[in-house]
Amino acid sequence: MAAHLSGQVYSASAVPRPVGDAQSRHLVPRLLRFATFEPPLLATLTVEDAIAVLLPTPLAVVTHRARSTFRPVLVGCLLLSLAAILLATSPARGQTTIERADPPVEGTVAVAPRQIGVWFAGPLADDPGTIAIHLLSAAGTLQAVGPPSIYAVDPRHVSVPILNDLAPGSYTVLWTGRFAGDERDRSGTYGFRVGAIGGPGAATASDTFPAIWAIITRVLALFGLALALGGLIAGSFGSTLLDSPMSDRSRRLVILAGAVLA
Repeated sequence: MAAHLSGQVYSASAVPRPVGDAQSRHLVPRLLRFATFEPPLLATLTVEDAIAVLLPTPLAVVTHRARSTFRPVLVGCLLLSLAAILLATSPARGQTTIERADPPVEGTVAVAPRQIGVWFAGPLADDPGTIAIHLLSAAGTLQAVGPPSIYAVDPRHVSVPILNDLAPGSYTVLWTGRFAGDERDRSGTYGFRVGAIGGPGAATASDTFPAIWAIITRVLALFGLALALGGLIAGSFGSTLLDSPMSDRSRRLVILAGAVLA
């Protein structure tokens, strides 16, 4: 079977036979019918059909290679998204180690305290210098405090005397310690306020920005994971469910968006 077009002869045996997905298996019969110049077939011939005829490499092979290349990238995006979620949802270091404090954590006291008391979740190590506590004002000035004392009856409780009178305002407690059975030093911070509630020095936008940013990061990480997972599913089952050029383009956009957000 042969057909003449522009002085050249096109033989059905010269048409390459793509192999692979369902679209490629239906391509050869369509091209054979196109070689006989059936008018209804001319309008249905797609760009992919023409590329499959002109290129030496079958289109199905190219599509398969592209999908095989995309899958490792998708797996990497999923792993990065999971890591971002774990980092975003993990509590800040040292924040869950304190059970309570006096003055209270992020609390307000009307009268300037004479000492700082901290109760940790676990007992401190029985070593010299196992705990260090410092006190900073809102301006970053180091306040005078005495050496810390660990209570023998309750090794979770430590107190530090304040050697000067604290003026009204916000203060930050910085602590570094090592707990029993833990070879690493732990550290953390918390704040309190001296003075009337709602006065100058209360929580500002800069104080709440880290918490807001943590929420935004968590939402973006979850959204990126969902998009990347959707792209992986579409890439795995696209040969049977989403086999049109438009669906391939949509799938790539979903994959790209998931990778960027992850």
